[in-house]
Amino acid sequence: MLNEIGIRIRRLHENAKVSGRELARRVGSAQSYISKIESGKIRPSHSFCVKVARILALKPREKSELLNLVSLYRAEHHPLSKEREALRERQRAIQRLEKECIQFRVFQPILVPGLLQTRQYMDAIFRRYTRDPHELTETVKKRLERQSVLRDKRRSFRFLIAESSILTNVAGYEVMRDQIEELIRLSARPNILISLLGKEVIIPPDAKIPMAGFEILDESVVIMDTLNGYVTFRHPNDVGEHITVFDQLEKLGANGDVFRGKVASLLESIRHLP
Repeated sequence: MLNEIGIRIRRLHENAKVSGRELARRVGSAQSYISKIESGKIRPSHSFCVKVARILALKPREKSELLNLVSLYRAEHHPLSKEREALRERQRAIQRLEKECIQFRVFQPILVPGLLQTRQYMDAIFRRYTRDPHELTETVKKRLERQSVLRDKRRSFRFLIAESSILTNVAGYEVMRDQIEELIRLSARPNILISLLGKEVIIPPDAKIPMAGFEILDESVVIMDTLNGYVTFRHPNDVGEHITVFDQLEKLGANGDVFRGKVASLLESIRHLP
C-alpha cells in the first residue's frame, strides 16, 4: 500500500514536470523525505498530500484519487522524535488540530482529559516522560495554552470520563483534591458537559467498549495518545464509529448536578491518600 502511494506521488509530480527536489522545496521538506515516500519506506500524511495536490495543481479527480488512496491507510501515527522539544511539540501539533474545531468529544478511561487538567496534575503526568526541567515547564505551558479554547463560547465540549480516571492517583491527595474541585468548577460552564461513567454502570451487550481514550474533533478526525506519540484517524467510517460509541456511552453517564454530587463523594474516598 505504501509503495502504491509513493508511486502515485512520483507519477503526479513527474507529469507536472516537477522534480522530487523541487517538490521537496515547495512542500518545505527534505528531499530524502520525498524519496522515502516514493520508495514506500514511510507513509505521507493527509495534510502532506493536500499540499502536494495544491502545489501540483492537480485536477479534482486526481486529488480525490490521491487522498482516497491515503485514506485507505487509515491510521496516521505521529511518533515522538528524540529531540529535546518532542513532548511540547506533541502539544503544539494537537493544538493545531484543535484550532478550527467547534465541537469536541473526549473520552478518557484512565486519566483526567488534558483540556481539564490542573497545572499540578499535568506536571505529575509529564515528569514521567522527561527529566529535563525546561522541557517539562514548556510542555505544561503549551497544554495550558491549549485549554484557552474552553473559554470560547462558540465551541462546545462533551467530556466522558470513567470513574477510574478520577481515582487514578497521579500525585497524592492535594493534587487530586484540587483536580476534582476543578472538574466540579468547569462542569458548571454552559459550553462544557462532563459526564461520569460510574463503576455501577452496566454496559449493554450490544455496545462496543473503547480500549483506549480518544478525542473527536467535529466529525473530521479522531486523536488517540500513545506512549510514544499519537495516532489520528480521518476516514469517515472510523470517525463515525467513534462518534457512535461515544454517544452510546455518554447516555449512560451522569452529568450536571448528579455529576457534581458523585465527584464530590469521590473526593471523600481519596482522603486517605498521602
